[in-house]
Amino acid sequence: MSDEFSRFVTKEGIVVRQLRNRDAEVMFPDGVRATFSKKDSEWIITNNKGCRRVFCDEQTRDLEPLPCATETDALTEACMMIREDNVCKVTYKDGSVFC
Repeated sequence: MSDEFSRFVTKEGIVVRQLRNRDAEVMFPDGVRATFSKKDSEWIITNNKGCRRVFCDEQTRDLEPLPCATETDALTEACMMIREDNVCKVTYKDGSVFC
């Protein structure tokens, strides 16, 4: 990926990054991540469990899922999920989430 050109954060916590090479990345608070490649004219969407799908030329195909690890802290009961693409999501006992 190239350097970041701009970043926008919506009131819902969605982060939209535009890169200098005109690629884009959209990160959702639940751990879903979408990347757009201008060169290939395709979107790759990774859900919060690591499953990936490519959208290109009105067609879709599944990709190999990204490895995920989930651990629960015995003391706080917080559940942490880490994916191979460095997405980290922590769900606390009260239901609050940190990504």
